[in-house]
Amino acid sequence: MIPFNKDFLHTEIENYISKLNKEDLKYNHIEVSLKSLKGCINGYIYEYTDNFSKVPVLMSHNKELMKLSPEEIIGCYEAACYARGKVGIVGLGLGYFTLKVLENKNVKEVVVYESDEEVINFYYNSFGKNKKLKIIHGDAFKAQRDKFDFFFADIYYNKLDISAVEHYIAFNKLHEIEEYTFWGMERFLLSCSIEDILYIYIPELWMSMSKELFSKYNNSSYKDLFKPLPEDSVKEVLKAFGEEFNRF
Repeated sequence: MIPFNKDFLHTEIENYISKLNKEDLKYNHIEVSLKSLKGCINGYIYEYTDNFSKVPVLMSHNKELMKLSPEEIIGCYEAACYARGKVGIVGLGLGYFTLKVLENKNVKEVVVYESDEEVINFYYNSFGKNKKLKIIHGDAFKAQRDKFDFFFADIYYNKLDISAVEHYIAFNKLHEIEEYTFWGMERFLLSCSIEDILYIYIPELWMSMSKELFSKYNNSSYKDLFKPLPEDSVKEVLKAFGEEFNRF
């Protein structure tokens, strides 16, 4: 069941690699390397065993920023499907999510905010330009005000903390956003207890995306391997979101 399917995950990575300009994967302090990923694999909401001979890894000053792993692919899947109209994205990274959103026929325009110019150079050199895409170099929190149908903050890496709430407040204050979500949202909600969620308003989009992803997960062969986030961080973030949502 896609996206919880080994063949799907391997094919997504292979297709991405096939599009890279492999003659030039180094841009000053930025480098994209292909590394193996074996053994216990993080699958966003579960862990399983797999073997990837080549996985793209984005490095900056010899430090890993992100990699196109199953965790990243599954974590982007629902947002790429739900994206529509004019889409705002914070964080370009390897460009995987941007490429998936551009494939969505319901998306008319994509604006990406990226602070590292060399990351932008890598993207254009490998994937070229698209008439629907505009990449803005600069601090996303200091951008000019805009209006979006769908907004996705893709700046979180395998963790959940109060910054997700702070960024939600900041971006919704800066822009006019109809539907906002962020990488890790489904994993966050699925880690919450039913008792805690019952007393807090949760955006309909978040509930729909989480229910759909979990339904697919329950129909996969990995349904007994669910791995929730730490309870303390989940409760802290849920409480903060609840306080924000209940203000309206």
